Amino acid sequence: MQFNVGDKITVKEFQPGQYVDVIGTGKGKGFQGVVRRHKFAGGDMTHGAKGWHRRGGAIGQRLFPGRVFKNMRMPGHMGDRRVTTQNLRVVQCVKRTIFYLSRVRWRVRLVRLLLSAMP
Repeated sequence: MQFNVGDKITVKEFQPGQYVDVIGTGKGKGFQGVVRRHKFAGGDMTHGAKGWHRRGGAIGQRLFPGRVFKNMRMPGHMGDRRVTTQNLRVVQCVKRTIFYLSRVRWRVRLVRLLLSAMP
């Protein structure tokens, strides 16, 4: 299949048995802490751990190097990113819906693009 920019792509372009790549936007989850965002274990619930149950802990050293290293895992915005799932087999095309054999492994807020996968 060959398309140009601005072409209207419909469900009729895809046939059952064809492999496609689904590109979409994942569901946004807002501002999340380190336990949910990076799978940190968190602190003890007992043994005098007041207020440190879901915190990330220390983020650096002291005077040397005197800064926080790049890619330090910290709380922040989660989700709402472009996600691609490759090589999904088309099972059925009905009206404006395409059914895949395997499921998309992320919650889809918006499907942006369906591409024909490489054979």
